[in-house]
Amino acid sequence: MAIDGDCMQVRSETDLVLQAQQDALTPFQVKAADGCHLNRRTLETIKAAGFAHLDASYFELSGFLWLNPTVAGIAIKGQV
Repeated sequence: MAIDGDCMQVRSETDLVLQAQQDALTPFQVKAADGCHLNRRTLETIKAAGFAHLDASYFELSGFLWLNPTVAGIAIKGQV
């Protein structure tokens, strides 16, 4: 059984203006931050990966601009 936990900035699920900003800034962010994408839908990707157990949440932090939307959680690969 493999267990992994992480916290990542993701694409906004609630703010269309922020989504547009994230899309526009992603090419620059990729070059400046070692491949980091501001507009990835990470939680959907993790859910589709078929982990044996997933405990993850989307939340928003105030004051972080386009780095605001965040996903945090733990995924377990294999039998639980």
